[in-house]
Amino acid sequence: KDHTYTWYNSTGINDGGSAGTANGGSCVDGTTCDTEKFVTAVNAGGLCGSTDWRLPSLPELQSIVNRNSNQPTIDTAYFPNTTFVYWSSSPIAKDSSYAWDVSFVYGNNIYMHINSRRDNDKYVRLVRGGQ
Repeated sequence: KDHTYTWYNSTGINDGGSAGTANGGSCVDGTTCDTEKFVTAVNAGGLCGSTDWRLPSLPELQSIVNRNSNQPTIDTAYFPNTTFVYWSSSPIAKDSSYAWDVSFVYGNNIYMHINSRRDNDKYVRLVRGGQ
């Protein structure tokens, strides 16, 4: 769907010194529109019988980029309907207002770009299991 989420992590773990922006995205109910609340909702619902879903790290998200493909730069047989830019769980150490994201339009990660600010809304793709 066309739901987007702001980057938010209230745990104080792996947040780069800033929790980010709560509930600033655009989603169905209007109350779970940040990455933390989305992950919590997915785990509460037991998607695919699992409750250990999380945001991928930057290397995990980069690992599914297909740089030999045109737009989108991902294998659409496995990841249909992929759009634009997705959040990773990785904060940018240099500036706590930003977090790493990956563009599946161009196949690159975006660093210190205005759209990498945590208060901007982006798409989310979750992974499960250990990092």
